[in-house]
Amino acid sequence: MNFDTQTLLIVAGAVLAVVILILLVLRVARRRQSIAASAEKRIDGDPYAVSRDRPYHKEAGPAAAAAADDPEPPLDISQPAMPLPGDIAGIAFPPHSTDHPDELTKLKGVGPKLETLLNEQGVTRYEQLASLDEAGLAALEERLGAFKGRLTRDRVVEQARLLASGDTAAFEEKFGKLGS
Repeated sequence: MNFDTQTLLIVAGAVLAVVILILLVLRVARRRQSIAASAEKRIDGDPYAVSRDRPYHKEAGPAAAAAADDPEPPLDISQPAMPLPGDIAGIAFPPHSTDHPDELTKLKGVGPKLETLLNEQGVTRYEQLASLDEAGLAALEERLGAFKGRLTRDRVVEQARLLASGDTAAFEEKFGKLGS
């Protein structure tokens, strides 16, 4: 097989381009590993660093430092549900069960982050939210940090009462189509 000079130059250029491309890819991969390693070192040593696990972590003041020494226990909202005044008075809710949590994100105004915060406080079922009185709701909202006031503003307790009673038609009439 006889190759002319032009073909040899094209093949050599292609091989060189592939080698350069491989070196660039390896360099980028090493750089990403280096950045990740330095970020982990920084996060491990810095309690106020923002990370994927704590994206909204803010620097704590003196009161937060004192609270970190004595963490507040989650709210106990496992009390039996009480009949509620108004439209759904007299509905007996089933006993609370934590083995089958409800999808709280179906409630308008409750996203994945708020659902996680509610679960951390022991709220996993619609019935638990539906049985909250004003004092219980206020105490729960105090513990929701950046989401304080969201449950009242978005009428989450009212939504939970409708879903706990199984009245999806009334829910969709008042709050719109039920999310999946």
